[in-house]
Amino acid sequence: MPRVPVPLTVLPQAPPLTECTECARCCSYVAVGINAPTTVRLATDVLWYLYHESVCVYVDGDGEWSVVFETRCRNLAEDCAAGSTPSDRISAVASTTAAAR
Repeated sequence: MPRVPVPLTVLPQAPPLTECTECARCCSYVAVGINAPTTVRLATDVLWYLYHESVCVYVDGDGEWSVVFETRCRNLAEDCAAGSTPSDRISAVASTTAAAR
């Protein structure tokens, strides 16, 4: 089966940063969406994730599953202010996108 290139949307300009003045909770973990465990194999994968320290599995109110890695962003200062790095801009875009949903 031939591979079909998938077009990616390129933003002409980065959206404005979302100022974080609260707890910086979003800078203390990474969450990745996973498939709901509908088979024994997928359930075994979820158990394997849970065998690791600082990892949990989360199901949101819409039934979407995520594996969560509790890990602090290396650019987060002690006062919960983020440094000015490319990853900050990506995080701000992601939080702005999530807030718009």
